[in-house]
Amino acid sequence: MKTSTGLKTKHTSQHKLSVIVKYRPWLYEDDLGPYTVDEYTSSSDIGDIHEGREVTVSDYLYDESRYINFVLAVLNYENISWLEVVYSPLDPIHGQPKLSVSNIQEWFAYLKKELKEPQLYPIAENLKRGDIVLYNDIRNVLKIMFRDIAHYELANKASGLYLLNYGDMYLYLYSRIPLDTVIQIAAKYGLYVNPRDYIDGYPIEVDKYRIV
Repeated sequence: MKTSTGLKTKHTSQHKLSVIVKYRPWLYEDDLGPYTVDEYTSSSDIGDIHEGREVTVSDYLYDESRYINFVLAVLNYENISWLEVVYSPLDPIHGQPKLSVSNIQEWFAYLKKELKEPQLYPIAENLKRGDIVLYNDIRNVLKIMFRDIAHYELANKASGLYLLNYGDMYLYLYSRIPLDTVIQIAAKYGLYVNPRDYIDGYPIEVDKYRIV
């Protein structure tokens, strides 16, 4: 069986973490060394000088769309039509949420005007743990995440898929999709699986109970 990506459907027996990035693997100094290019890492870098030129809104939107299209391709591969919010910064933690609605207002106000899409704010203001995000709405939720308005953890428990983004344009995908397939899907959108994160036991703690 093949999905709309043209890739054969198959899974590994265990969940694996893949860290999806726009950063070119060959530009790391070595396996543990720093990235050697001054590449922009956030929508807040728009207007700043990186790699010898000004980062434009078009630069950012192009890269953001690559990440979003990657996620949608993964969902298509897994035949997933919705994701559940398993963490929202509006959720109370020890009685207090990490973010308040006023915090979200401040972040939204900070955005470049071209990124202030009016449909995003009411989503960010209201999205909480347990909410279901349908396929057609996932693009907007990912925009909120990559623009650093609010960061969510999203999952489809039935498929064992979990993803999050907490800044610097790193997308964490936890799934049973084989690594070579993840790499192939990412390459279609000019993205990479961070080569330093291939190994088992990569020290990022994913709350596995959320997707079991």
